[in-house]
Amino acid sequence: MPATSLYYQVLIKTVVFFEVKTHGNIAVAPAMRNVFRQTAPDYALDNFLTMQQIVDASNFNQRLGLYLTGAFAGMAVLMVIAGLYGVLAQLVSYRRREIGIRLALGSTRERILGMFLKQGLILIVAGLVIGGVSALWAARLVKSFLYQVPATDGWTYVAVAVLLIAVGALAAIVPARRAAAVEPIEALRNE
Repeated sequence: MPATSLYYQVLIKTVVFFEVKTHGNIAVAPAMRNVFRQTAPDYALDNFLTMQQIVDASNFNQRLGLYLTGAFAGMAVLMVIAGLYGVLAQLVSYRRREIGIRLALGSTRERILGMFLKQGLILIVAGLVIGGVSALWAARLVKSFLYQVPATDGWTYVAVAVLLIAVGALAAIVPARRAAAVEPIEALRNE
């Protein structure tokens, strides 16, 4: 009787689980089916699963939640990059004339680069402070869902901060280099 039949649960009054322990990773299912056919031909066999398959099936929801959390975190990092790049690129385009004047009056391209990198890092640090305070506040809410993991792990906060500073610096460097590459004559002529 197939296990998908509507009468399967009604007609089978008892369910028996057998556990077969082997040494090594060998296929036990065909041998077990032959043994059951020989000794109990009317016995309904359902399915054979390894312990790893059973553990994987029982942990599926936790793994799915982990994968979704990781995907959302990855999208958040991409949004940080795109947002910071967009803000700084817009700032460079608004201040193009000022950059041209600064360069015409003797400012170096390194100082212009440093000025926009500094503005990008100020935005990153402000975001980290707000995010860190929010994370510490939210840690109290998720503490009951964590098992043997502290909600306020200092190394995790430091690692995330370093990662976000590095990602933010990479996002800020393109508009900053574009600002440093502005030709003073072209910037003043276009205005």
